[in-house]
Amino acid sequence: MPHHRRLRCAFTLIEVLVVIGIISMLMSILLPVLSKARAAASNVKCLANLRNIGQAMLLYASDNRDAIIGSANTTGRRLWSTDAAGDFVGDLYSPTNLPPGSPIELYDWMGPAARTLGIDLPDTTDGNVLLRRYREIPDFECPDAQGILASTYAGTIDAGQMLSYNTAAAFMLLPYNRQGSGFTGKVKANDYSTGYWVLPLGYFPKINRVGNTSEKIFCADGAKYSTCYDPNVPSVSYQYVDNNHQMNNFADYGAFFGNTKSYCRFAANGGTSLQDARIFSYRHGTRTPGGGAGAYRLNAVFFDGHAESLDDKQASNPDLWLPRGTTLADPSDNIQLTTRPFFWQDVQAWYHPGGGPYTAP
Repeated sequence: MPHHRRLRCAFTLIEVLVVIGIISMLMSILLPVLSKARAAASNVKCLANLRNIGQAMLLYASDNRDAIIGSANTTGRRLWSTDAAGDFVGDLYSPTNLPPGSPIELYDWMGPAARTLGIDLPDTTDGNVLLRRYREIPDFECPDAQGILASTYAGTIDAGQMLSYNTAAAFMLLPYNRQGSGFTGKVKANDYSTGYWVLPLGYFPKINRVGNTSEKIFCADGAKYSTCYDPNVPSVSYQYVDNNHQMNNFADYGAFFGNTKSYCRFAANGGTSLQDARIFSYRHGTRTPGGGAGAYRLNAVFFDGHAESLDDKQASNPDLWLPRGTTLADPSDNIQLTTRPFFWQDVQAWYHPGGGPYTAP
């Protein structure tokens, strides 16, 4: 019987190394492409979320004489009382005993927007339960915010997923022009004598009062409470009614303002900060701390309902965050009792280099 020698197929070491080299080269080419594709998809989803939020804002306004959703003076009005002078004096309800169907905080836009859009919410008067539900609503969660955790505050709620979006607080307030009164920030904007902007007399949180609706931000990527001064960045205050002026979890002063709790530019202006807070709110550009102006990007929806991406320089334009006619006596001054400027130094150079009084167009 003839003996047939079996042929053995094998790769040489050189051939294996060539194949590995080709695979490595393909991975080096494909991984950045896939990363960019994922980033683009996340950006598209975030913009879609903001358009939906803008649609809820417009639907609410249509049904409520142009009133802006998420204001202490509109959707949050039932939660607070006034003194004899008409000033805000505190809350009427506890966080675990809210009126049925109410928001959980004065500036809570998420609950009213969810109900406007037909999104299911628990039938509960417990604000803790509702906030946990807010954190789970895909339409209100930026994909690039997933995994950014907010620490607990004063033991009132467990740490959890950071809320993705903040409204622009100035549009939610009323003018405040009396001298000598403390700033509550819940229903009225402060006058310059105690350190903040002055809204135009007669302003009310209505869309037809904000100015050019295509140039005024209603809601944007945010990250409360991410500051350059807090070792637990980002942290969240879950106070149903917080008797200071931080707008709770749902609104922020804006990217131009030195006391912002979402868009701190201390690191961008040469400050030695605990960390660069821009990486939490400007989530669609670089995620590397210490980058130059324009490297970070956020998404925003405007009062006309359109949404767009802005880099951190564009988003710092104070005109975007303030109602038409809002004034500051001198934005180069510091906010009362702090060393934080009204306008970040680079923002001042970009948008108000001449200094002196400022008026939002």
